[in-house]
Amino acid sequence: MLELLQKYDIMITILINRRGSMITKATGWQKTAEMPRAARMDSVMRAVACWATLEEHDSVLDLFCRNSALLGSLSKNLKLHVCGICDNPAEAPYIRRQLSDADIVYAQPFDIPWRDDAFDAVLSSKCLEYNEITPVLREAMRVLKPGGQIVLPTKLFSGKNDNSTDKKSLMCMMEQEGFESVSWRMSGLHGVAVGWKSNRAPYGECV
Repeated sequence: MLELLQKYDIMITILINRRGSMITKATGWQKTAEMPRAARMDSVMRAVACWATLEEHDSVLDLFCRNSALLGSLSKNLKLHVCGICDNPAEAPYIRRQLSDADIVYAQPFDIPWRDDAFDAVLSSKCLEYNEITPVLREAMRVLKPGGQIVLPTKLFSGKNDNSTDKKSLMCMMEQEGFESVSWRMSGLHGVAVGWKSNRAPYGECV
């Protein structure tokens, strides 16, 4: 059998996982490993990126890091410290390989494993569901620096069987959790709610 195989060139293509985290090709016993193409931003991510106000060397957190697209795009032209939370243990290592300079962790966005006042901006790559929003907003407020920005995508209206948070509900909840200057911004077919953490010291605290 071995002698028969040696007479011919062979090509073997193995798909390691559904997302093609690595494709291994062998041609005539010479194997090479190729990484998949970089993830592309969808319309939700593009809306978030459009309204994120960022400066050089800012620290940015993606609450729902679905792939490398949003953080990779933001850090392409700016020297940012990018971090992401992935709630899928199988996806986190894949995203980490795509963003070698980023800090990608497996965690939940309602229990963010970073210290208080750590980020200049907190973003989300996906629309939040209604039951997620309050605990996520509280954690986002905790890890944002004073004057920091939050940008969350959402739908204009929620359907009858849709658990995502609509525009009006999200903005109301953001204000209830203490975010200031909450506004709605459109980009293409999607919109985002934008808010800011106050940069004023709490009452009775010296600056």
